[in-house]
Amino acid sequence: MGLFTGSAIGILLSLIVVMLIRAFSQKKQDIPEKLYNDKDFITDGKRYEQTLSKMISHETISTEDNTYIAEIEKLHEYLKERFPLIENTCEWKNIDGGLLIKWTGRSEIRPLLLMSHLDVVPAKGEWTKPAFSGDIEDGIIWGRGAVDTKGSLCAIFEAVESLLQEDYKPDCDLYIFASSREEIAGEDAAKAAAFLKENGIAPRLVIDEGGAIIDNPMAGVTGRFGMIAMSEKSSAKILLTAGRKSNESGMQRLARFVLKMKKIKLSDYNLAPEVKAMFSELTPSMSFGLRFIFSNLWLFKSLILNLLPKFSSEAAGMIGATVSFSNLTGADADKLPIGTCGMNATIAGTYHQDIRKCTTGFIKHAEKAGLSAKLSLIRETVKPEPVGSSGYNYVADTIRKVFENVRPSPFIIFGGTDARAFVDVSESVIRFVPLHFTKEELSSVHSPNEHVHSTSLCGGVRFYREAIKNISDL
Repeated sequence: MGLFTGSAIGILLSLIVVMLIRAFSQKKQDIPEKLYNDKDFITDGKRYEQTLSKMISHETISTEDNTYIAEIEKLHEYLKERFPLIENTCEWKNIDGGLLIKWTGRSEIRPLLLMSHLDVVPAKGEWTKPAFSGDIEDGIIWGRGAVDTKGSLCAIFEAVESLLQEDYKPDCDLYIFASSREEIAGEDAAKAAAFLKENGIAPRLVIDEGGAIIDNPMAGVTGRFGMIAMSEKSSAKILLTAGRKSNESGMQRLARFVLKMKKIKLSDYNLAPEVKAMFSELTPSMSFGLRFIFSNLWLFKSLILNLLPKFSSEAAGMIGATVSFSNLTGADADKLPIGTCGMNATIAGTYHQDIRKCTTGFIKHAEKAGLSAKLSLIRETVKPEPVGSSGYNYVADTIRKVFENVRPSPFIIFGGTDARAFVDVSESVIRFVPLHFTKEELSSVHSPNEHVHSTSLCGGVRFYREAIKNISDL
């Protein structure tokens, strides 16, 4: 028995030593330098401020009834006026308010496609500055769309205009697509993708909105990272209603159901390849305790899957399906019969969960609780960009070239983008905005006081220039 115990202790100690070695070997390494040949380019932050300010002043709030299209077309005209070389050199195509622009390069084979969107969400809540003023103060541009995503669109146009000023001709055709219905999941992106497919145009790389450059992306991780979204979420929206029953009001019954669902898993939890790759990139920048755990996933995987949902809904969303609830407002609330209360439930899942199965399970729970549950919307996600794809590596290398001390990392974005429409017609689809956002700036998305700093626009212009100039490397 003593010999057995001694052997067991020896094995345990050896195991701990191996785990410690793995943790220490994950120390942060210097970011490999990449040759950056565009350092002499001089950015013009003041010009970019003015450009974005004017773009914001166009109230391009997308609506189902298309009443905003006139404002979208005014923005089209401003872009043509502001960027005369793009207007005179490139082909412009209007697709239901969305803009598809072609800059002819040396080859029409395997073009590059840069994307953003023209429309914005309503400016609700209390703003310290008018939501569509485009006010500029100390290099900060304020207004709806500054972050999501007129800022990146500004950087794309400024990058292309600057290259045209240098008489630069790209190695392959370049397309810019700016949709007008992204915020309402409209069809102009799908129509643009269909146009490309019908004309035999297959981009080698699509770069759309998604991740961005942020600091300290999760608790216990320090550093600046370029978060590159490899996939996006599927989603379903369900209308829940309840009337009074016995001594409980409809609102009390709904509240009790919400509390119940916080304890119920809608899907199994797992570490998708994109999430494993993210942790692999973040681990060297973690505190030692976290580094010890995440460098030994073979042992701590179950612990991580159990703990992550307890940190936040975002953490839970990386490993499984989640549900959030929101009250009905406006016309939706007015439609309810007298005495009936209602709320929306939104289920979100990754490519690796079956959103229809999750939705069916949720509705069963609701009906068992005596609630009425009606599915109003379901959207399945598309296949993820493979971890380590050539498109990912190209974007990651471009980040390393342009931005000092920024480490690229894959992740899953919590939402949907127009990029999903282009997955079947393109070799690689990456969701990344090359702008640095503070936590305050990120929290202003779809909220009051949206803003961005002009230094971020300067970095974005540099990134897009580099991505265009070296596309033949991909």
